[in-house]
Amino acid sequence: MSRLDYTVYLEQKTLVAVARAFFSDNFADTVSKIPEEIISEPLPETSLSLDETRRLIVPRILAALGVHVNSGLSLRAAAEQALSRSRLEEPVLMVASDLCHHCPDKQYVVTGVCQGCLARPCTSCPFGAIEFVDGKSHINRDKCKKCGICVKSCPYHAIVQTEPPCVATCPVDAIAKDESGAACIDPDRCIACGQCSKACPFGVIQTRSQMIDVLKAIQSGQRVVAMLAPAILGQYGVSVGQLFSAVKEAGFSEVIEVATGADITARNEAGELAERLARGDSFMTTSCCSAYFDAVRKHIPDLARFVSDTKTPMHYTAEIVKQRDASAVTVFIGPCMAKREEGIQDDFVDFVLNGKELTALFAAKNITPADCPELDTPHPSKQGRGFALTGGVAGAVQSLHACDVCSVCIDGLTKETMKQLHQYAKTGKAAGSLVEVMACCGGCVAGSGVAAPIKQATKEIQKLAADSPDLNDM
Repeated sequence: MSRLDYTVYLEQKTLVAVARAFFSDNFADTVSKIPEEIISEPLPETSLSLDETRRLIVPRILAALGVHVNSGLSLRAAAEQALSRSRLEEPVLMVASDLCHHCPDKQYVVTGVCQGCLARPCTSCPFGAIEFVDGKSHINRDKCKKCGICVKSCPYHAIVQTEPPCVATCPVDAIAKDESGAACIDPDRCIACGQCSKACPFGVIQTRSQMIDVLKAIQSGQRVVAMLAPAILGQYGVSVGQLFSAVKEAGFSEVIEVATGADITARNEAGELAERLARGDSFMTTSCCSAYFDAVRKHIPDLARFVSDTKTPMHYTAEIVKQRDASAVTVFIGPCMAKREEGIQDDFVDFVLNGKELTALFAAKNITPADCPELDTPHPSKQGRGFALTGGVAGAVQSLHACDVCSVCIDGLTKETMKQLHQYAKTGKAAGSLVEVMACCGGCVAGSGVAAPIKQATKEIQKLAADSPDLNDM
């Protein structure tokens, strides 16, 4: 098992242990013993002691409880706080500062591949930072301006750029270093896309969970409704009817597909786009991701006038549930952490879980979706279910033929695609009349909270969509 796989393994083991602890006779006492339960020996191939290895799991437990990883609370106190709180506090995304590896800042390094070649093209550095020591290239840190020209000039690719993974993947430069050198997240810049969390090979960037809040609502006897995002349908390799059955067995009173809300979003956006183009707008952006909305609000405010006013499928689905029963507790189950922040701001959404947390609930209650009976379920459109994949939202709008639509997809928010969006805002023009923006490359199936590989989930969603009715026929 690779070290990165090990961090994922620890995260899932922690979520399962916390969920099981909830069903124990003494929640706080059981939670306090989770490190000993999960870690029975030191991490292999490290100098860490058993106690130090167990310490690595504590921030994950705190996050699973929905408590800030730097709160300083004991596990017992954190468990008691989780039971007593009425709402989850922000920020949702956190760095466990004490466990951060203090990765070095962006720099250029000469590797052992250097041949000390006669032409020495790397000396084209405009700042004179390349020197030769013992016949090999050497970078003078005092002179280096990190321009990268040396990397491009070396014919052997012997000079490489190194950068902390969390910093390199953040599309909005929201990761910085505190005085100790640990990573920290600037809340004024962060869009909660989760890219840093997926990238960190030490697993120190965690997300506050609402799993305990949902379990409390179920235990209290309230009518708790699970709203399954299209991306979740492709996570377990079972039919929709079996997944519905498994979710109900986990304690939910009712299950509804968010693709139902996606159908509403598609119809509303088709009409909105037609109106916008008729009044002379050059394009409209569409997205179901709150990470994109935050990116516009915080970083590209000039693009706001091109953003669709239509609500997200999560909102419309929760609204349907609340209209039927205002006292119902709505729980969106999706692929990412950005939706948790959106849920906190949406009056119709009470809680948000991700795919990993749903998987943990299944494990805690010994539920195997493949063994669950088939339930009859409603059939949203293939377009609504296709919202989980890049091109799905734009394709749904195009399928309604509300107007002549030329679409373009931003397949993942990166530093480069952010520049592209900045250009759209500056010029007031885009490559198409409808611009779909996905925060994750590949779509929602690639979110930071998914439980299945993207290729597997994509195939499942494509198969499910192919067997679903067309939106135009509904």
